[in-house]
Amino acid sequence: VDSKDLLNRVLANQSLALNSGVQIRNTLIVPDTLTLSEALESFKTAGEDFAVIMNEYALVVGIITLNDVMTTLMGDLVGQGLEE
Repeated sequence: VDSKDLLNRVLANQSLALNSGVQIRNTLIVPDTLTLSEALESFKTAGEDFAVIMNEYALVVGIITLNDVMTTLMGDLVGQGLEE
C-alpha cells in the first residue's frame, strides 16, 4: 500500500479498508546475499525504491531503499540531493 494512495483516499473521505479499493502493490524482495551493484540492478529492473531483505530461510532480516544503496556507493552527495 502506498502512503500517497492512502493520503488521497483520506482527503477524498474514502474508506481505508483493504476491501474498499485500496491498491495493494507487490513488494520487491531481495536476498541478503546480493552485492550493492546487484541490489542496484534489482531496483532498476523492478522500478522500485524500497525492498525487503530475506535470508536463505525466508525470514525477513531488514529493509533497504534505493537511497541507502546510492548513499553507500556515492556518499552523502547523493543522499542530500534525494532528500530535497
